[in-house]
Amino acid sequence: MQASKIMPDKIYAIRHKGELARFAVDEVVTRRTRSTGSPHDYKSEVVGRLWEDESRQELTLAPEAILGPYEEHAELVVREAAERKARDAAKKAKDQTRYELARLLFALVGMWPNEEDLTAYRSKIRVTSATVNIDDDLVEPMIKAIRQLFDPGENELEFAREAQRD
Repeated sequence: MQASKIMPDKIYAIRHKGELARFAVDEVVTRRTRSTGSPHDYKSEVVGRLWEDESRQELTLAPEAILGPYEEHAELVVREAAERKARDAAKKAKDQTRYELARLLFALVGMWPNEEDLTAYRSKIRVTSATVNIDDDLVEPMIKAIRQLFDPGENELEFAREAQRD
């Protein structure tokens, strides 16, 4: 692809290790290497990063290595959609796990919330985007309920303390 057609802050398709990959362009650098007055006196290079690369290591490529705009390569677009779908499914699974934990904690103290109670700000047990918050008023009843579930004898409690020290 011509260096003059490549724009910074855009995503382009390249071949990397035999597969199509997304390449985020940081800058296009053109240098004059000779002074003969010819258009061949100039050399260009494209500096950017592989979108898929976790290390975000900077790469320098020849403009000819750029295949074209990312949107024009259907294989990459399909792969991105699949990646987005997988991320959304993983997030939904984590959210469902947090909701299930909140329901079980409510049940532990003998309360039966509806769905709105799980996310309400003033709820005793509230589910947020990344946490399950427990109001201070419920800490004592939960500890009491958990102790009743396990009902450890004096010897069992001492054994558990020793196991923690090891």
